[in-house]
Amino acid sequence: MKAKITPNILKIITIATVTSLVLTVIGLSMMATLGANSMDMAKNEAILHWFYIQAEDIGSLMDQYTSDAVLYWLGGPLNGVYHGIDNISTVWMKFFNAWEDEFVNVKNINRYTIGDKEYVVADVSFLLRSATTGKYVRLNLTYILVFTEMDGSLLIMEEWWIIRSAMPLDITPAMS
Repeated sequence: MKAKITPNILKIITIATVTSLVLTVIGLSMMATLGANSMDMAKNEAILHWFYIQAEDIGSLMDQYTSDAVLYWLGGPLNGVYHGIDNISTVWMKFFNAWEDEFVNVKNINRYTIGDKEYVVADVSFLLRSATTGKYVRLNLTYILVFTEMDGSLLIMEEWWIIRSAMPLDITPAMS
């Protein structure tokens, strides 16, 4: 017998996934508060960054950047280099207006220190639904965040959104 995923089951799975992510972020935040080293703080900030994108939380997202940050968006319709907080905010709003139901999956997260900068590199996938067509796409990225310390906080000074692939998904109406 083939299992059928109903809208209620999909909602339960979604709630469980989001709850797990929130608890993970809270746990990482507590570690940073309790005096974790900069490695933990950099990974924590990166995870928060991807969570803010998934949640379309533009205010919290923009609070993570230095005023002169640079976003390198490689691939897709938003391809370009964006300098400064205003331009970065504009590109994120374009992204949020184009896509709904952003879900994020992070794998192979690594942290490196070079000089006084913290680098976090990860494989990040977003499950997106087009705001215009309703069709789903899985976007696979190599994601690089470069942090600098300012007034005791790690802030993003450089971000690399590198699209490796965009895979259209055929999701049935019962699942959407």
